[in-house]
Amino acid sequence: QKEAVYTTIAEVITKHIGYPIDVRNIKIKGAIVYIQTSPTIRNEILIHKSVILSHLQISLSENRIIDIR
Repeated sequence: QKEAVYTTIAEVITKHIGYPIDVRNIKIKGAIVYIQTSPTIRNEILIHKSVILSHLQISLSENRIIDIR
């Protein structure tokens, strides 16, 4: 089930920024998602952060995600 959460996060972010995110670059600590990627992709994620977070809240109702860093 943990893999499904990471896959969902990667799919949602990829959908909104247009760049593929590798599941291996995602870490979750508490309710915060950490993504290790290039500064350009990180900037795109931050630009679309509010939309991504709201989509994650809908997709992962059992796992509360409050921030992306």
